Amino acid sequence: MLSGHSSRFNLSPEPARQRIRVMIVDDHPAILLGLSNMLSEEENLEVAGTARNGLELQRLDSLAEINVFLLDLRMPGMSSAECIRLVQQKAPSAHILLISSFEVEEEIVQALEAGASGFVSKNADQEEISTAIRKVHSGAQRLPAALARRIAQRNQRDALSPRELEVLSGVSKGLTSREIAKLMGLSEYTVRNHVNSVISKLQVRDRTEAAVVAIKKGLVPPEER
Repeated sequence: MLSGHSSRFNLSPEPARQRIRVMIVDDHPAILLGLSNMLSEEENLEVAGTARNGLELQRLDSLAEINVFLLDLRMPGMSSAECIRLVQQKAPSAHILLISSFEVEEEIVQALEAGASGFVSKNADQEEISTAIRKVHSGAQRLPAALARRIAQRNQRDALSPRELEVLSGVSKGLTSREIAKLMGLSEYTVRNHVNSVISKLQVRDRTEAAVVAIKKGLVPPEER
């Protein structure tokens, strides 16, 4: 039997998603206009301003209100690393998404180390660029899958010392520790220690798996395999 009290339902609409205020910094007027028009079509993205380079950005006020800076990787007058430091001073809570037609790994890595949160290509479509903006705004890093793999391989290679890489090249050729020791003029005990260190750093189970990883991830030059 139903109660005499009428049921009440909350039919109020869900609150709208927070608007993400975006500042676009690019030295090409056509790209600046195209990105502005494109992002203005997105429901919760607001193009709060534009600048043609870091020097122009430096003269702007109220940058602390910006949530995400869409920053061209290459611009005249100020390097991307300098622009990133400028943003960090003027808008310390903002996130920085790099954008470029050139996927130059070294430049991107330097910008990421300086404080950028991700990278997206200028050749990406509207959905990919807007998704990248939302992702870095959420605090996550955003990189294209292929670029992320190359950077991971680079970091893994950098973790190994030159001597460990030399030992790893011998392992990838199928040489024993004794044979590697003879080639390198080291004791077999020392080589075994290097092999164990390589196995630990690569997070693999044994030297066979280390050789497979070395070849698969390009940790040793092709001519050394």
